[in-house]
Amino acid sequence: MSVLTKLLPVVIALSACSHNDAQPKRKPAQQKEVFTTEISNNDEKIFNLHLSSGYQQRPNGNGGPPAGNRGTPPSGDRGGPPPGGANGGNMPTRQGSQGGHDIDEQQVREQLEQRLKNHVNTTQYCRDGYIIHHTFVGMSSQILTGECVELATQNDRIDFPNVASATLKK
Repeated sequence: MSVLTKLLPVVIALSACSHNDAQPKRKPAQQKEVFTTEISNNDEKIFNLHLSSGYQQRPNGNGGPPAGNRGTPPSGDRGGPPPGGANGGNMPTRQGSQGGHDIDEQQVREQLEQRLKNHVNTTQYCRDGYIIHHTFVGMSSQILTGECVELATQNDRIDFPNVASATLKK
């Protein structure tokens, strides 16, 4: 046998063992939380709580939320399943499904409302309570909008100018 014939199986075995098939792991997402306030011309006190997870890019360029339930804020008729569902109307619900990337929407809503309560208590923006108008729960962001029950006073206009009142990184 020639030397080349003897070395060929060794080279093939070594090159096969040297290949690392593991995908780079996604870095933990850094969550950004923004609570904004706005006082309208007719003294309505409006608020917006926006949480975004800030998915990190992988080295090969595949970033963002996992495929499937990509969350996008509602705007018109964009997104969502076709009428009747993708499976002829027999769509599984998010809660209790076997998928690893599904979220428990009700639990996320409750956590979002608790964060809102903390912001309102800390800032004293809504003294007499508030009404939640809209809640959006997506894979990479959650948004909650609403307004205070009471109208704004002159002190509110001074204490809460129409800019972000709190920005926290978690």
